[in-house]
Amino acid sequence: NQSKHLGNIRLSGGVSSPPVSVSAVGAATAITTGTDYSCALDTSGVVYCWGANVFGQLGFAGGSGLSRLNAPTAVASMGSGNKAVSAGNRHTCAINSNNALFCWGHNGDAQLGSNGTVDSSTPLPVPGLGSNVTAVALADEFTCAIVSGAVRC
Repeated sequence: NQSKHLGNIRLSGGVSSPPVSVSAVGAATAITTGTDYSCALDTSGVVYCWGANVFGQLGFAGGSGLSRLNAPTAVASMGSGNKAVSAGNRHTCAINSNNALFCWGHNGDAQLGSNGTVDSSTPLPVPGLGSNVTAVALADEFTCAIVSGAVRC
């Protein structure tokens, strides 16, 4: 819990057994974890992230200057109604209410899909996918999505 990726500010040190409640999220429909950070989607479709934020992977404007968030905090610029969230090594993506894909965080290998390699602490729309994204999966330094039934990576 050194990076606060367990979402419980009362814990110190690196371990917790048994599992702890992450009460700031409320009722969740999805959970995903990256390297030293976590994100969840609540029943209203709000994306919450917490933990390490070295590359802006928590989705807060100016976020790379903020090294961590100790408790789950809504990614305000994503609003509500989001349909999915996925965490990679140090980048995050979400499918918004219009079925468009937004990504943020580390972009050293262009894994944000934004035609460059500059990190972003603000969620950016992935160009060229339109509003037909139905699933997203992230890994170490790449991103794949299902768009109109076709896999795009």
